[in-house]
Amino acid sequence: MINFNQKIFLTYVKNIALIILIIIVISLRFFNLDLKPYWYDETYTSLRNAGYTTSELIAHFGVDEHNFGELSVHRCPNPEKDLEDKLHSLITDSSHPPLYLILLHVWTKFLGCKVYQIRLFSVLVSVLIVPGVYLLCRELLLPSKVIWIATGLVIISPVYLIYSQEARSYSLLLVLTIFSNYLLLRTLREEKKTLWIAYTAISTLGLYCHTLYYFILIGQLVYTHVILKSSKSSLHRRKQRNYLIAFCISFFAFLAWIVRVISIQGLVIRIGADYSWNEIALSHLIKRILMNFSVIFYDFNFLYSNNLRTLGINENSELIREESSLITSLTNIYFPCIIMLLVTSSIIWVVRESSPKFRNFILTMPFLSVVFLFKDFVFGGYASAVVRYQLPTYYCIYLAVAYFLYMQINIQRLLVLRLFWTTILVVIFGAGICSNLSYLRAQTWWSKYRDSSIKEVAEIINHKPEQVVLTDANRSSMVELLTLSYVVDSKARFQIVEPEDLLKRDFLKTVFLYRPHRKMLDIVYENPSLRSRFSHIRGKLYQLASSKLPRRE
Repeated sequence: MINFNQKIFLTYVKNIALIILIIIVISLRFFNLDLKPYWYDETYTSLRNAGYTTSELIAHFGVDEHNFGELSVHRCPNPEKDLEDKLHSLITDSSHPPLYLILLHVWTKFLGCKVYQIRLFSVLVSVLIVPGVYLLCRELLLPSKVIWIATGLVIISPVYLIYSQEARSYSLLLVLTIFSNYLLLRTLREEKKTLWIAYTAISTLGLYCHTLYYFILIGQLVYTHVILKSSKSSLHRRKQRNYLIAFCISFFAFLAWIVRVISIQGLVIRIGADYSWNEIALSHLIKRILMNFSVIFYDFNFLYSNNLRTLGINENSELIREESSLITSLTNIYFPCIIMLLVTSSIIWVVRESSPKFRNFILTMPFLSVVFLFKDFVFGGYASAVVRYQLPTYYCIYLAVAYFLYMQINIQRLLVLRLFWTTILVVIFGAGICSNLSYLRAQTWWSKYRDSSIKEVAEIINHKPEQVVLTDANRSSMVELLTLSYVVDSKARFQIVEPEDLLKRDFLKTVFLYRPHRKMLDIVYENPSLRSRFSHIRGKLYQLASSKLPRRE
């Protein structure tokens, strides 16, 4: 028999061991921050932080040849440009709110603007997710073991690890979302003025962090209405009034930024990036959504995952046919189906068996994902299949799955069933940890999308320094050149050309054509005096030469 003191000691040792394990797993996020390529979206982060717009970038380099090393001045803050210039570039070129840029401005001012230094800010912010989820679970009155399981699932989450190491605002958005939900639940329970002030402040910061937070706030509005509508007591009416006051204060505090954006860009309403509105077959959309379930619990960067996630972003038909054949792969279709079945079963169990507070939370807080699903199936596009758009709602899945598995382990009377569900839990944790280790060692990952192969493209260019890299004179191509400058030799040369001016160039030697748009490709294909071939298919690097020149293999 174990006496009372021994039980206390064993509990103490177990908690210490869990805390040490959590610290070890969290510390993994700080490894190899500069190993993965700095991709297109992250380049935009550095360009904003430098205080430049894409128009200024194009105007600065004109139509002459330049070395890639000259682009380095646009990757770090310019001493001549202050925070106001950076905010102006954000307003002019983007729809993103300014909070992340402001914090990054302060961060890079003291710590530098290298890749690992910029990504380090996101990693440090992401650590706050752990106490946030723990506090949220306690506020939802979940059993202590469920809290530990849910916190563990969030810590080892492959998708949260990926975006914790990106120079983007997703870690900050997730932290603000979790703490905002925690403060909302607590204020509705305790009704304290200080808590309402804290909730209002967090909500305002969330609005200033990312446009996705709009839907988080609406989800909270729905949750509050559902929780308080059943009672007509004066206390509940006061809570409803206080919430509406907090909601309005946050909205009007954010209105200053909205008015400024409208004054420059006009009234533009965006739900997801422009490319998320591209047409995509319904079957591909469903498959992509299905594949998203895999990265919630495991992710080993399968080729299928890589190709499927880039569908619809100007990919060619050869890749789409390749994906169609890979759909039949057992590894890549049945595992996501099993995960989806687990998630669906967990949500159904929560709806049927959990407390009203937890049930309503799980049903209303993923409002963001519901909006994107509605948009895609009614108006078209594939925003619901873009993994990073779903980050603020994935933690709800972890909570539901943790609750479901815990209950299955505890309610089963047969030992074999208890062992089965325990094995499922162990496998999930094992898959998550192995995914983390696989990601941290990898040179690239599917989350870099087209830029996952940018190092290979750079190697091809570096092996032929005599060839000039040509690209279109437009915003996206200029940012792609800036992205390439992180990995290509600084002495390599590039030139910006208008599609109609391409034929005016004297092709005395072979040149590279990097990610040309359709208009430029049409000119190349339709002109018999030019010949082209792929140097790298996924990187969309072509070799272009006059048909009169001898072919080089």
